[in-house]
Amino acid sequence: MMSKPKSLLKPGAIYIGDNGRCYCIDCAGASASLTGYDISGQKIKRITKAHLDYLLEGKEESWACDCGKVVLT
Repeated sequence: MMSKPKSLLKPGAIYIGDNGRCYCIDCAGASASLTGYDISGQKIKRITKAHLDYLLEGKEESWACDCGKVVLT
C-alpha cells in the first residue's frame, strides 16, 4: 500500500503564485502542494509578515487566500 504524499505547504500559511493567486494548503492544487510550483510552472512563495507589512503599507487590513480559510493580519 502506498502512503499519502506529503504536502510541501504549511497549514496556516499563505503562498503567492503565478498572476498573484494566493494559496493555502487547502486551496492549492496538487501541483503546488506537492512540488512547490503552480500548474504554469512558477515557483510559489510563502507570504511572510514582512511581505504583508510591505504590501499593506501599514494599513489595518488583512490578506486572505483564494478560499478564505486563511487570513493574515
